Amino acid sequence: KNFFLGIGHKRLTILDPTEKGKQPMISNDVIISYNGEIYNFLEIKKDLIELGFEFKTSTDTEVVLNAYIMWGLEFLKKLNGMFAISIFDKKKNKIFLIRDRLGVKPLYWSFDNDRFFFSSELKSYKKFFGKDFQISNIGISNYFKYGYIPEPYSIIKSVNKLRAGHYLEFNIDKKKIFENEYWDVNLDNTSKI
Repeated sequence: KNFFLGIGHKRLTILDPTEKGKQPMISNDVIISYNGEIYNFLEIKKDLIELGFEFKTSTDTEVVLNAYIMWGLEFLKKLNGMFAISIFDKKKNKIFLIRDRLGVKPLYWSFDNDRFFFSSELKSYKKFFGKDFQISNIGISNYFKYGYIPEPYSIIKSVNKLRAGHYLEFNIDKKKIFENEYWDVNLDNTSKI
């Protein structure tokens, strides 16, 4: 089936300022766009090198990408950091959105009229929705009630905030969304994935 996929990224260059470190980054039919910082990426990189991976950059993005290629979603058990990650796996024809354990980095998504859109910033939705951009009554109500907008709601109608410690799986062929918890502060997290 044909579909159009566009992944954009505005990069804050910290670890590797070269062109090789730019995003979206692609390897083995997997595309990643990532916002955040993985505190233990050097440890994970060392493990991947021992498994035969070679690295072209000094970015944590390439480490996250190769960790997914090596371990699939099991790689989430290894990550220590704050992040909003999108992974498009061409072979599975799925998009995965992943938010860090404590929800430091936001990650928003919407699925409407056969269009799946995600961003780590709400301002991109104004352009996406255009004249159909609307404030959410639930979002406003929650803001006045709690002083903030709890997950999964946002200030924009039809836009959801991915819950902390969760990943979202969008099956492109079936046009189905599954949200799964991979970590909970109150539970033994060894069997989440």
